[in-house]
Amino acid sequence: MGAGVSQSAGLPLAQALLAAVAEETLKAPERAELDEFLEYLMPRFHKDLANYPDVEEFLSLLEVAESYAQFSRAGLAFRRRRLSKLRRTFLAGLAAYLWRGHESLTPDHPIALLAACLKRDDTVITFNYDLTIERALDNLGTHWGYRRELRPITVLKPHGSIDWFHADEVDAGRPGFSELLTDLTQVKGRKSPARRLGRRPPLIVPPVVGKLVQHPDLQDIWGEASAALIRADAIYILGYSLPEADRLTRLVLRHAVGIRSRSKSGNIWAVNPDRRLHERFDHCISPEVRFLEQPFERWVEIFHEREVALAGVVAQQGRAEGSP
Repeated sequence: MGAGVSQSAGLPLAQALLAAVAEETLKAPERAELDEFLEYLMPRFHKDLANYPDVEEFLSLLEVAESYAQFSRAGLAFRRRRLSKLRRTFLAGLAAYLWRGHESLTPDHPIALLAACLKRDDTVITFNYDLTIERALDNLGTHWGYRRELRPITVLKPHGSIDWFHADEVDAGRPGFSELLTDLTQVKGRKSPARRLGRRPPLIVPPVVGKLVQHPDLQDIWGEASAALIRADAIYILGYSLPEADRLTRLVLRHAVGIRSRSKSGNIWAVNPDRRLHERFDHCISPEVRFLEQPFERWVEIFHEREVALAGVVAQQGRAEGSP
């Protein structure tokens, strides 16, 4: 799942998300610091134009700048401590903004329809930081978890989540937190963690070209995502554009498709309204990927109707078999 799915909950795509966070959740001094950083490293950016880049491009640029500031002899105008503060401030603002997307998940919402279609042993791999799919599953009373061995439906989040925090950075032993993985903790409840943690940033890891995942828990999540793709009977790539910077996702998908092609053929669909992505999936993943030029909302409506009809047929067959 990519940003095209969260867009159905009223959240902007990556291209517009940075501007939305800057305008709606950052304080004036924080936005001024963000604008100054972008003007420093992006010659064509101007605060008066508000021509903000893709949010993942910004986070990747920020992370690279932090790394470069460690060894640069000439030094950057933005020192490492200043860059770290900017990153933490922005991630806290991003979390506060994305928390709003969970309020519109009615039973007929597209994400709710997707959640209703999930069955035992299904795995959801989402690159979105928000909690829309988790909330939709909770609303249905569905048992799910972030660990495959604990629940019948698994949700994997390789890029982190707005309610995940390092256990050693918060008082994880107090009420309101639950152990997540090895050294991560999760804020429980439906209220924004900002009320309890202030502007503390969540664990969000942008895709950075040429950099491997360093967090042990996220390494485990990537490993489980790869295994899930390989063993899956069918793969649906929903609202995900396969961005250039996300090389690791491209590698994991390509690896899984390559192994699957030896024993399984087809059953891989990419759903996206942008026809230009057809060639990208064809060249970067496999010609076996069946591209459906549809918005997520339309696709899931059709898919849900088919699943309901199929369940009705199965129920009728069961009653017929049990009749005298």
